[in-house]
Amino acid sequence: MHFSRTLLIALDSLGYIGRMSGNAPIPLRDIASVVKASPTYLSKVLQQLARVGFLSTVMGPHGGYCLARRPRDITLLEVVELFGGPREATTRQTADEGPGKVVEMLRWCAEPSRKRLAGLTVADLAKAIDRD
Repeated sequence: MHFSRTLLIALDSLGYIGRMSGNAPIPLRDIASVVKASPTYLSKVLQQLARVGFLSTVMGPHGGYCLARRPRDITLLEVVELFGGPREATTRQTADEGPGKVVEMLRWCAEPSRKRLAGLTVADLAKAIDRD
């Protein structure tokens, strides 16, 4: 299974922000240093997370990013799907991309992963990162 660099950076960032969650926003440069990503690239990833309501931004000299929802209310499945992870095939995809049985088999294979990701949250990720 392949995970995009963008997805890994998004998950790492959410885990870090979730672990550091408090009242103060975390500056972009601090997050970039921890997740080892350029501030420019990371900014685009964090903007996507903010657009869908996972993060909120605070502007100004003491600004940065903080979680917009509680860490236990953001599932890893939501994040994976945001960055092009497993999704249900539409009827058109089924017709255009191959026989229905093939799509059905792939869905069956993906379902355990989807259930696991739906059962894990940013809070779980933050705890796991805290132990490293």
